[in-house]
Amino acid sequence: MTIRRHLVLDAGLEDDLFDVIEANLVDPATTGMTFFLDEVNQRAAGLTHYVFLEEEGRVRVVFVVDEDTPVQYLVVESHDNADDVARVAEVLVRNLRVLPPAQLRETAAANIDEAPGHLVRMAVGASPEADAETVEILTRGLTSPNADTRSAAIEAASLTQWPELEEPLRKTAESEQDPDLKQFAAAALDTLRQVTQKH
Repeated sequence: MTIRRHLVLDAGLEDDLFDVIEANLVDPATTGMTFFLDEVNQRAAGLTHYVFLEEEGRVRVVFVVDEDTPVQYLVVESHDNADDVARVAEVLVRNLRVLPPAQLRETAAANIDEAPGHLVRMAVGASPEADAETVEILTRGLTSPNADTRSAAIEAASLTQWPELEEPLRKTAESEQDPDLKQFAAAALDTLRQVTQKH
């Protein structure tokens, strides 16, 4: 089972954090491990992944720059070692400006229609377990009169992989009038159901 932590960085797209992140990872004195840059790939227009691997394959750290949302974040993951993930994540939180989930929720709730990308940022930085406040904010986003907000909420709901959002997503998929968003919601619901059935 993959153990994963997401860390949303307190940075705008104008902040080039690659060198700082690389410096934190390649020096074994920082994490007690040795990382190297394995690959850089452009997953889509405006979406870049910088993949760092620990030399023995114990941990992988992916630095993601998403220009559309916009957000910069780190994914720290391991196939089976929660302690390694916790140790690397702790070092990165200590040495970088990482936004806590409570702040992400507060910003998303305050800007739900003005800047719906914050819903996606909130979902990226959410914990693996559902929390009632985030579920409520995303449910509100799914029923917003603003199409951009509904779109962001659909994406965010599927990112959380929380079964608690299956019912709100189902209602959106059934009631959505915009054909593209209706299809998006149905696909997100299907993905969420597949993930929850595996657990």
